[in-house]
Amino acid sequence: MKYPYKKAHLVFSVLFAMICTFSGIAGETGSLGTSNVTQAQDLIYRAYKYRLKGRFRDAEAVLRNGMQELSLEKGRDVQVAGLKVELARVIIRKNFHNNTSDEEALRLYRDAEEIAKKAENKGLLGKALYGIGFYKFKLGSKSWDNALASLYKSLKIRREIGDTFGISQSLFTIGTIYQRRGKAEAAEKIYEESLQLAKDAKSIYMEGENERHIGYLFYLRGEFDSALPHFFRSLEKRRTIGYDDGEIFALITIGQTYEKLGDLEKAKRYLKKALPIARSINSRVAQTRIYASLGSVFYDQKKTEKARISLNKAKQYATLIGYTSTVKGVQELLEKLEEN
Repeated sequence: MKYPYKKAHLVFSVLFAMICTFSGIAGETGSLGTSNVTQAQDLIYRAYKYRLKGRFRDAEAVLRNGMQELSLEKGRDVQVAGLKVELARVIIRKNFHNNTSDEEALRLYRDAEEIAKKAENKGLLGKALYGIGFYKFKLGSKSWDNALASLYKSLKIRREIGDTFGISQSLFTIGTIYQRRGKAEAAEKIYEESLQLAKDAKSIYMEGENERHIGYLFYLRGEFDSALPHFFRSLEKRRTIGYDDGEIFALITIGQTYEKLGDLEKAKRYLKKALPIARSINSRVAQTRIYASLGSVFYDQKKTEKARISLNKAKQYATLIGYTSTVKGVQELLEKLEEN
């Protein structure tokens, strides 16, 4: 989907304002001068665009170099903390694609939290607490109670300062934890509130996140026809802002839904659209899911050799990233192929 330059420019202008505000550095000139604050904002914006594209190394380089330069000057704590928050998010997302974790991200969020408290900067504090909660959520179910504690703290602060985007973001991850715990009704209410706030904040990014998760609630209930419109809206939002990383998973989910509906050609089409994007950012997680789903589709179509090739690729990637349940499921399907 192509968008004219002016529309893309407008979208990124809105994103730029949001990023600056929610990094806790907008308006924090103090003795630094406007040009210095603009420098920090520009670095975060550049890194954010790289992150959306899945160019995590480029995003890291921008932020690490910026932190090094800004740390040499006095009174730059809040600006450096804003860079640390974005760097932590980049690290988490990069590691997600290989199913790994890195405690550096947590240290960066902790540093930002400490700086925010000293500077009495609630915008930055809400962002740092959200990051800590998000990191703990990514660690797995054993850390979810701790994750919720931090997320609710961030939500409280963000409500106090009227940070509409931030409230939407905190609610979204809280809703995700409820969903993972099987509390679908509570999750749906939270997602709906988060989605409305995302619209109020004009956050296309958060709209796309919520649409996909609302759709997934329908998917889990077996209401596949109801799930698809949400998945397509998520795909549209992600494409609008050039969120290639997120586009992959929207395409995968659409493909999986069409398989459930028995439309195997459409399932195959959307899964294949996701594959080159996943390869371009070297996402082992995405390629595992794509090849496993393609293998299942080919199996349903009785295309034995194509199913075998896809399933073996899925098994290879799943083994590399430690997806033991996926390895088991793929192996079972491979054994069924041999039986037939």
